[in-house]
Amino acid sequence: MIIYYISRTNQNSTIMKNVIYVAYIACAMMLFSCAVPRAGAAFGSERVSYSNSTADRSSSRLAEATSSSQLSFSETQNITGFYVGVEFEDIDIGEKMGVQPEVDFVYFSDWKMFQAPVLLNYEFFEGFKGYAGPNVTLLVDTPSTLDSFGFGLDIGASYEIFENFKLEARYDYGLTDYSNTDFVEVKFSHFQMGAAYRF
Repeated sequence: MIIYYISRTNQNSTIMKNVIYVAYIACAMMLFSCAVPRAGAAFGSERVSYSNSTADRSSSRLAEATSSSQLSFSETQNITGFYVGVEFEDIDIGEKMGVQPEVDFVYFSDWKMFQAPVLLNYEFFEGFKGYAGPNVTLLVDTPSTLDSFGFGLDIGASYEIFENFKLEARYDYGLTDYSNTDFVEVKFSHFQMGAAYRF
């Protein structure tokens, strides 16, 4: 009975968190009339690097594999997910240049995050814009071995194919090591591809 109760409590907690995520995005869209909803697919790359200076090097195989006093290796996992969010009305700083602030939610099975990019965009020709800038990341549902806050750099482009409707592609390069241990480094980057529509 106790195990069942704990299981039900955890399920309800997960449901409530998901409801809060959706409500957060919905409220952002409704509260800001100048906001442009954006959504699409996300393709992530999780890179974990290990380093162990106290590794047992008695094995001849291991001795041949490394000649240094430190054993290190890394592994990368590719995962897919999605993103939803809003970009706000450009703040013009020139005839073809502007600042584009955003609030986004990015979902992967193991990585769930809110991001707040502030992008500098430039219109190369009518309908086509390139942009780049920093973003602040807040991870949610993180284990105790990972930190919650991070930073990254975004670079991408968008093209307005119809009035108020545009396609976009972006790469978010993660700068932060989210691990709070000395012998493991965890970094996460992802690529976004989707659309945005101005109502």
